[in-house]
Amino acid sequence: MLTLFPLVSAILVFGLTFFIFLVNFRSKVNLYFTFFAFLIGSWLAGSYFLINSCDNNNDIIFWDRLIYIFVVFIPTITYHFSVVFTEKEKQKKNFIVVLYLISFLFLFLSKSDYFLSGVFYYEYGCHLQSGFLHNFFIVFFGTAVFLSLFNLFKYYKITNDKDKKVQTFFIFLAMFILATLGSLAFLPAYSIPVYPVVYFSGFITAGIIAYAILKHRLFNIKTIAAELFTFALWIAILVKIFLVDSNNKERIIDAGFLFYVTIFGIFLIRSVLKEVRAREEIEELATKLEFANLRLKQLDEAKSDFISIASHQLRTPLTAIKGYASMILEESYGKLTNRMREPINNIFQSSQRLVLIIGDFLDVSHIERGAMEY
Repeated sequence: MLTLFPLVSAILVFGLTFFIFLVNFRSKVNLYFTFFAFLIGSWLAGSYFLINSCDNNNDIIFWDRLIYIFVVFIPTITYHFSVVFTEKEKQKKNFIVVLYLISFLFLFLSKSDYFLSGVFYYEYGCHLQSGFLHNFFIVFFGTAVFLSLFNLFKYYKITNDKDKKVQTFFIFLAMFILATLGSLAFLPAYSIPVYPVVYFSGFITAGIIAYAILKHRLFNIKTIAAELFTFALWIAILVKIFLVDSNNKERIIDAGFLFYVTIFGIFLIRSVLKEVRAREEIEELATKLEFANLRLKQLDEAKSDFISIASHQLRTPLTAIKGYASMILEESYGKLTNRMREPINNIFQSSQRLVLIIGDFLDVSHIERGAMEY
C-alpha cells in the first residue's frame, strides 16, 4: 500500500496541472507552473514504477534513468518559474539559458555509470546508487532551488501589492518544502532508506503553488464548492481503485467511471470559473464606469466654475461701459449732440443686453452647482 503513495501523488499532480493550464493557458505564470508540475508528476509516476520493479535489475536501470530525464530539469524550471513570477525574466535571461544548458548536460551525463550505477535495495523500494557526477547534480539542484527561494524572498520584501505578497509567501513555502522534504528522495541514491510518504511532497508543493496562483478565485464560495466536490470525487474513486481490495473487472469499471468523472469535473470547474471570471469582469467594468462618472462630474464642476469666473470677469468691464454710457446720455459730462446720442444709446443698449446674457450664464452655473439664490 505504501508503494502507492507516488502514484496517487502523480495522478493528483497531473490533474492539478491540467486544471491550472485550463484556467488560463495564456498566462506565463500558469504555463511555467504547468511545466514545473509536469516534471514533478513525471518524477512521481516514474518512482511508482521504479519501486514496483525492484525484482528486475534491468527494469530498475530503465525506470531510474528515465526518471532523471525529468528530474534534471526540475531545478531549472523551478528557477525559471520564480523569475517569471517575480517579473525578472528579462534581467535573468542569460542566466536562465546557462541553467538550461547545464540541465541538458546532466541529461547527457545521467546515462553514464559515473552518474548512476549499482542498485541499492531497502525495505520500501530500490534505487540506483550515485556516482561522483551525481554529486555535482545535487550541488546544481540545491543552488538553483536556493536562488529560486532567494528571488521569492526579495520579491516578498519589496512588493507593495497585498495579493502578490500573499501569493509569494505560499510559493516560497512550496519551494521550501520541495527543497527539504522533496530532496529526501535523493537519499536512496546514497544508500540511505527513505519512507515513501516523502513522495507526497511533490503533490504538496504543486498544490500550494496552484493555490497561490488561483488565490483570488478560491475565495469565491461557488468555485470552492465545485473544486472540493470534484477533487473529493476523484480521490474517492482513486482510493477505491488502488487501496480497496477488488477484482480486475471492478477496477476496470472504476477506471472507466473515473475517466468520465474527470471529464465532467473539468467541465464543471471550467464552467464555474467562466461564470466567476465574467462576474469579475462586470465588477471591473462597473468600477471603471463609476470612476468615469466621478471624473465626468469633476469636469462638469470645473466647467461650471469656469463659466462662473468668466461671467464675473466679463460683467465688470460691461458694467463700467454701461455706467459711463448712461452718464453720457444723461449729459453728466456736458451737452450731448443729437448726432452722438444714437451711437451712445446703442452702446448702452448693447451693454445692457450683454449684462443680461451674462446674468443668465451665472444663473445656469448656480443651478448646476445647486447654489441658486432667490
